[in-house]
Amino acid sequence: MEKFEKLKKEFGLPSFEELAERFELSVKADEEPTLQAVRNEITERLYDAAKTIESMIFPREGGDPDILYIEKMIENLTDDCHTLYKDLNHLYTRGVRLKFEHNRKEDAEFIKTVFDVWPKFEAKLKILFKTIEEGWKKTDLNSEVNEEVYHG
Repeated sequence: MEKFEKLKKEFGLPSFEELAERFELSVKADEEPTLQAVRNEITERLYDAAKTIESMIFPREGGDPDILYIEKMIENLTDDCHTLYKDLNHLYTRGVRLKFEHNRKEDAEFIKTVFDVWPKFEAKLKILFKTIEEGWKKTDLNSEVNEEVYHG
């Protein structure tokens, strides 16, 4: 972690431990994390979160039937979900672009930016998934599906 400590000082980054905790980064004990590797893993987290939300707010024909129930559970959160989806995709696309820039300073800025906004994203995701979790407790699978909405 000696090299990352130098990068931390040079670019004003959070510690690797903070990054690993916040983004569940995976680095083998004998590996030295690089800015690119950290950026790539953070970019993957953004992608995963965006795709999870995407499946809920943009149901596809022939998709899993659970989405019909989830769509109803989160109908009061639709605007928040759209905003979160947009923000996640904006940063995801920036992370992908940076793969082709080969610019350590921009990688570091990206890491710091996402590190700073991630708690806000997490708070919104917690609300979303808590709403869905509670919704499943109350859902009557036999009577709540609107046949007109079913895409199967």
